Amino acid sequence: MATKVIYSPTETANLCSRCHDSINSLKPSPEIPARAKETMMALQQAGYVINWGGLLLDNGRRWNLSLNEATNEFKTAEETLREARVKWRTFDLDAVRKQADEAFIKGSKVKDELRKKLGSE
Repeated sequence: MATKVIYSPTETANLCSRCHDSINSLKPSPEIPARAKETMMALQQAGYVINWGGLLLDNGRRWNLSLNEATNEFKTAEETLREARVKWRTFDLDAVRKQADEAFIKGSKVKDELRKKLGSE
C-alpha cells in the first residue's frame, strides 16, 4: 500500500510493482502495474477533457449563450469521473477504467458540442 501521494501513472505502476511484480508476493501479478498505469492515464485523460469542457462552458457563459443542456451533460461527466476516482481506492481496475473511459466520452461530447457553438472549429 502507498505511504505517499502518487501523481503520475508511472509512479503508480512503480508502486504497484513493489508487491505485485515481486517473488515475495503471495500471488505474483506482473500485469497489475501496467494495468494500473493505463487506468491512471485514463483518469488523467478524462480529467483533462472535462477541464477543457469547463473552460468552454465558462467562455460560453461570458457570451450569454444558452448552455443548459451542455451544463447538465458536463455535470454528468464530472460526476462519472468523480465516482471513478473514488472507486480507484477499491483497486477494481476494470471498473475504474470503464468509468474513466465513460467520463472521457461524455466529456469529449460536451467539449465538441461547445466548440461548435463557440465557433472554435
